[in-house]
Formats: sequence, structure tokens, C-alpha cells
Amino acid sequence: MDKMQSLEGGSTSRSAVSCLLGLLIFAAAMLSAVFGGKVVLGKEGHNIFLPCLQNGNVKVTDLKWVKIGNSQDTHFLTWDGNQILRGAKVVSDPRFTLESRNANNGNFSMIMNSLSTSDAGDYKCTFSNQAQIVHLYVFQLHASPGNPLLFSESLNLTLKTHPSENSNLKVTWKGPKNQTFNNVSQTLQIVNLSDEHKEEWRCRIHHDQSTQDLEIMHTVQKIGFPVNSFSRKFSKINETVVIPCKLSFEIKSKIENIQVQAAGVYKSSKQEDVGLKQQIKYVNISDNGSCWQEECGHKSSLLHMKDFSVTLTSVQFSDAGWYTCLVEFNRGNIQTEFQLLIVRVSAKPQALITINSPVNLTCEVSASLHNSVVRWTHVNGSSANSKEGKNTTLLTLTLRVNASHFGLWRCSISVDGQVLFSMDQELEEIPDHVNLWFWAAVGAGTFAILILTICTVICIARDRRRRRAQRMVRLRKQLYEQKTCQCKMRLHTAYYQS
Repeated sequence: MDKMQSLEGGSTSRSAVSCLLGLLIFAAAMLSAVFGGKVVLGKEGHNIFLPCLQNGNVKVTDLKWVKIGNSQDTHFLTWDGNQILRGAKVVSDPRFTLESRNANNGNFSMIMNSLSTSDAGDYKCTFSNQAQIVHLYVFQLHASPGNPLLFSESLNLTLKTHPSENSNLKVTWKGPKNQTFNNVSQTLQIVNLSDEHKEEWRCRIHHDQSTQDLEIMHTVQKIGFPVNSFSRKFSKINETVVIPCKLSFEIKSKIENIQVQAAGVYKSSKQEDVGLKQQIKYVNISDNGSCWQEECGHKSSLLHMKDFSVTLTSVQFSDAGWYTCLVEFNRGNIQTEFQLLIVRVSAKPQALITINSPVNLTCEVSASLHNSVVRWTHVNGSSANSKEGKNTTLLTLTLRVNASHFGLWRCSISVDGQVLFSMDQELEEIPDHVNLWFWAAVGAGTFAILILTICTVICIARDRRRRRAQRMVRLRKQLYEQKTCQCKMRLHTAYYQS
């Protein structure tokens, strides 16, 4: 009997222990549900849902969504099994709702539209003596300054978290080329914006208790020139050259949050001559558009000008230099530079060339370039006839022409081993038939000169003989007259004497 009682006592003790363990497990589960909860990450302005799911098929008629506050909870929604009832403070806010069809199936997740930072906090879903806690974090990605941005500006991307307690958050930044930046301070600074910084930047947010990471994107929009900030062009004399000044935006007095103050094209002889720039063209800017200053009286001033490139016709050596397309804003300036280099080649003498005649081939560049080589080469000829000069603007090749020198000569300009421009000069030999006619003409000319000389000598001699004969006739006549006169005088004297 005593043994029976002891067995019964042991059984009772084991039952009590089992009940106690069950209560502890249930309490732990409840504590985990209340104080652990789920984490939802959302972006300001986006839509999310706060999860609340029922286990089982029991019809729920007492569902309630509340926001946990410091002093008191705020009632959001109630589900009585048939309809949704709103709390007093959100009765006029349609952003919070439930899906009736989902609620009938045990999904009581609350939909939140157009999140704001004030929505962040802890929410509690209660039904049938159960409670589920959801922690909502709302994030803002703030960019300073805002779009559009100028090249060389610095951009600060700051992730703001609501509520600010974010010890369990891990933030990863990714650039447009998928490069990764780990930043604990939740602020990323991009210094000296360039082409590689434009397009999308992504901020990825991870929380250990969240089932899904949040990714917030920010697109960097630059305002400027779509081409490189510097370009170079070679040209021959009398060609047409376009100075490119094409923008990625229309010029008007205000572009979103940035003010446009001036725009124009300027020229200087050297890149460093900032203060000696000559204004080539200037853009008049209004609220509605822009126009060239000298054309505003002839055309409408409401043009949507994006391209204010300048066309130079029949360029000469004086047109060479540095051209700057400049747009001035209230936050800074953007500009693109263009170097125009004029090249000319010549051969002296310029006429057809004969064997053994001296020839000077000249290649002239308007400006010297760093690490540049100017080279004369005989196309399809011997490399022994070539000549080159480094970092020079004038290269002259002197030849004593032989049969191998005729043909095409090329002046090429290369920088860092890459040929950027070339011009050709032809050396032409006097053809054989031209030589034949030339010597025939020389012979005929010589013969004609000889004949002319002989004829001239003969004519002069004949003229001299004729003049001599005429002079002799005159002398004879004079002598005859003198003799006759003397005879008459003598007769007359003798007559009177007698």
C-alpha cells in the first residue's frame, strides 16, 4: 500500500513538473512573439505590408492592429470577421487597409501605402489571445546638392533611418559600375563628379531579422557636355571646321534647381591664357529660351538651344588656337575645350621638277604638342629618305632630286606613338614628252635668236653702207660745187683784169 502511494505520489510529481514545463514553454513562446517580432524595411513614399498570419482555420472576429506608443497605443484597424473598421485617429487616412479576401483566409497583413517617416515604429496585431509584433523602419535617401549636378561638384548621399536606432543595420553602397562601398556612417561622399559617376547609385540595407533586404536607388544626373571636356582637331588650310559645343540640356535661365547666368564661345592662342580670351559668340538667355546675340533680332528668342557650336569656314593659320565653350551657373561653371591645329605642307620650287634640282619639303604645324613627332616619309619609297622632328612646329626636308625621289611624300603628326593627322605632297618629274618639246622650244628659240642676230647684223651693216654711200655722194657734190665756184671766180677776175 505504501508502495502504491509512493508510486501515485511520483506520478503526481511528474505531472506537476510536466505542467510547469509546458507553462514555461508557452510563456517563452509568448515573450518571443511579443518582444522579438518581425522587422520590415520600407522606403519613404513606397508601399509595404506588415505581416500578420493565423495558424489554423478558426474564424477570427476580434482582429486589431495598433501602433505601440510611449504613453498609449494608437488604434489603426479592426476586423470583426465581416468588415474593416478604422481607428479614430486614422479614420480619414486611406493609406492603411486590409484585404477582406485575405482576412477570410487568415492573412491579416496590414497594407500601408505612401510611407512617411512618421509611420515608423512598432505595430501589434492581436487576435484570439495572440499577439504579433512588427518593427517598421522607414528610410530616406537624401542627396545634396540635388539633381542636376555640375561636373567637379561633390555629392553627399545620406541614408536617414526612422526610428534612428539602427544598430542591427548593415548598409552597402554600389556605384554605376557595380563597385561596392561599405560605409558604416550611412553617408557616402562622391568628390569631383565625372562621367563615371553618373547614372544609378544603389544603397542596400540589411537587417538580421528582416526576411528581405531593402534597396534604394538614386540616379545622378549631370548637366554639361556629353562629349569629353577636351578634344583636338587638325585641319588643312581653307577647310571648314566645326567647334563642337553641344549640351545635354536646353539653355534657359533656370534648369530645375540651378540658375543659368551666361553662355558663350571664346578663343585664346594658348590654353593658359584664361584672361585673354576673345569672345567669338555669345548666347542671350531668357526664361523661355535662348538665341545667338547677333541673331536675336532676326529670329525668335524662344529657341530651345542645346547646340551652340560654331562653324569656321575657309580656316587660316590665324584661326588656330584654343576654343572654350563656357556656361556659367550660380553654383559654378561647366566648360569644354577644343584645340584647333592648322597644318600646311609645301614644296619649293612648286613647278615640275627635273633630275638634280634642289627641293625643300616643308611641313608646318600651328602649335607644338607634348610628346609629338613630325615626320616626312616617302610613301612606298625608301625609309632612308625620311626625316623627323620632336615637339616642333616646322620640319623641312632638303633633297637633291634623283629618280627615286619622285612620287608621294607624307607629313604625319603623331603623339605618344599614335598618328593623329597626315598630309601629302606630290613631287612630279617633268615628263619625257615635255622634255622633248622643251628642248625643241629651246633649240627653236636659240635658232630664232641666232637668225635674228644675223639679220640684225646684216641690216646694221647694210644701213651703215647706205649711210656711207650717201655721205660720199654729199661730199662729192660739195667738192664739185666748190671747184665750180672757184673756176667762175677766176674767170671773172681775169676778165676784169684784162
